[in-house]
Amino acid sequence: MAPAKNAWQSRTIRQNSTTNNIATLNTANMAETFTKMAGMT
Repeated sequence: MAPAKNAWQSRTIRQNSTTNNIATLNTANMAETFTKMAGMT
């Protein structure tokens, strides 16, 4: 039981860090897009 629980926790932690990385990339992409739009006007 304990090893399975630990494996599930580590899998959840990996998923959370992946989600955070994606969110960071999306934020950077949005900032880049806004910068391009501002340059066009």
